[in-house]
Amino acid sequence: MHLTALLACHDRRELTLRCLRSLFAVVPDGVRLDAVLVDDGSTDGTAEAVASLGLPITVVDGDGTWFWSRSLAEAERVAEAHDPDAVLWLNDDVTLDPGALMLLVAGHGAHPDSILVGPLRTERSGRTVYGGWRLEGGRVFGTRLEPADGTYRTVDVFHGNLVLVPRSTRRRIGPVDGSWAHQFADLDYGLRAIDADVTAVQLPLSVGACQPFLAPWDDPRRTRWQRMSTVGSRRAWPAWSTTRFWWRHRRHVSTTGILAPYRRSWSPPPLTDEQLAAVEAAESESPGGPGPTQDGRGA
Repeated sequence: MHLTALLACHDRRELTLRCLRSLFAVVPDGVRLDAVLVDDGSTDGTAEAVASLGLPITVVDGDGTWFWSRSLAEAERVAEAHDPDAVLWLNDDVTLDPGALMLLVAGHGAHPDSILVGPLRTERSGRTVYGGWRLEGGRVFGTRLEPADGTYRTVDVFHGNLVLVPRSTRRRIGPVDGSWAHQFADLDYGLRAIDADVTAVQLPLSVGACQPFLAPWDDPRRTRWQRMSTVGSRRAWPAWSTTRFWWRHRRHVSTTGILAPYRRSWSPPPLTDEQLAAVEAAESESPGGPGPTQDGRGA
């Protein structure tokens, strides 16, 4: 099996290196692994450090304006030149478990034409923070993550932090849409999969750790003005991307649903003690502290 990992990064050198080391340390027998990393304008020497690893990683230079959606699309375009059996979307802040790729390969064997979603947990509590979820009433927003409870679970849409997409599925759905401002590409891909009658399946067990990122527009520790001034930014829910997303997927997105991020920014729920501890831990690990560099061009 030829598997190509697709990653994007921006000024998170140590996190990116840790992710890549964890990835290439867990390659099971029978898998040929390589990676395409889009370095979207890093200024901290990420590209040079990755090259020094001596691993089969192709580094593509972005100009600092690509963000996650275009970076992932460009990585996929480069990978497609070698037509791998599957591509693996991977956020650069994920640390994979020793059996992660083995679980993915087993899942691919059991569901060869399905998108596979790898649930990820916090390092401290073990709570699932990224993965897949089911639409409630066929509608996006206001849904809950599916648990990693030891069973394969069919999901509708998913975070793009760890997702395996086989060749057959890529041909049915098409490439990642890189024209979104930053986010939306993973959610868009899941809804396009539904429209193409492609199933997405979540793996039965967590396959790695990834600290949650609390966006400034969702952070109740900030003032309402600070939240509302950032919710329409490129990294959040810019009006043109949000409107385009609603128009493309309006059968899955109600008018009130598409406004949910703005309502949440106006009055976010308070953080639980567990959420606060996880967020503070993630912020302490970020080289830039809270702020734009924390996303690392990730999903």
